[in-house]
Amino acid sequence: MQADFTKRNFKIYQKSSERLRANFIKFHEILNPPAPLIKFYKFKAKFERIMDESTTNQRR
Repeated sequence: MQADFTKRNFKIYQKSSERLRANFIKFHEILNPPAPLIKFYKFKAKFERIMDESTTNQRR
């Protein structure tokens, strides 16, 4: 599956990582993070993997 990421999508991705940092600091002291945060981490990891794949495909 190859998705093409526009500049707009990349801006959304950057904003989401900023929000993630804020959430991480907020829930830093809680051992069991709330479910939405776990989902967000999983989504972010998946998104980063897709971003990496798309950049490597562009380099070829």
